[in-house]
Amino acid sequence: MKFALVALVATAFATDTKSATVVPATGSMTPAATGTSGNECFPRDAIVTLAGGKTIALAELKAGDRVVALADDGHLIDTPVLRKSHDNTAEPVQFYKFTTASGKTLEVTGGHYVFANTCCHFHAADGPKFARDVTVGDSLFVVDGAKTVASKVVSVEMVTKAGSLNYHTVTGTIVVNGVAATHFTSATTFGAAGRAYIAPVWYAALHYVVRPLGLGHHFGL
Repeated sequence: MKFALVALVATAFATDTKSATVVPATGSMTPAATGTSGNECFPRDAIVTLAGGKTIALAELKAGDRVVALADDGHLIDTPVLRKSHDNTAEPVQFYKFTTASGKTLEVTGGHYVFANTCCHFHAADGPKFARDVTVGDSLFVVDGAKTVASKVVSVEMVTKAGSLNYHTVTGTIVVNGVAATHFTSATTFGAAGRAYIAPVWYAALHYVVRPLGLGHHFGL
């Protein structure tokens, strides 16, 4: 049984080799990434909020923490952090920096899924989408009290920072810099239906069953 679960998780997190065309916000070609490729993550200095309201840098987050995330209808919840799925401490990475009309910004790599124009479930026809496909005029979703509201993207630029991080949460969602986001990237192959239905069940099983049974080390937990 244990080895069957290992095979399942290996399949679920297999690398997706498909690529997507960059659609730049300005209508001109977006600059090619100059940093390390393959890091589908957030910058290490991105800000997340713990249950209870304390804000910390993403680099300070750890497995087992509870972090503010999103329910399907866009209201805020907290969810357990399952595991650190990527940790680059120093290599340069190029991020898309989205500034919204609210003033909130999100920095994320191009192959990371974000909620754009619809929020915050994974089976919507129009979302989520790769960050590299989000342009000026699209809407991201920013925290407003206990819920998220749409806020237009007013600028998109490329920034390079040292290091990158990604964490998996039980719900697959996370609020970063006050903006609704996901932990899913081009490196995960659940597919739209899988992200909506299979992934949350799988992550919950890992957190509430596998980890308490002491089998977490078989899954990188």
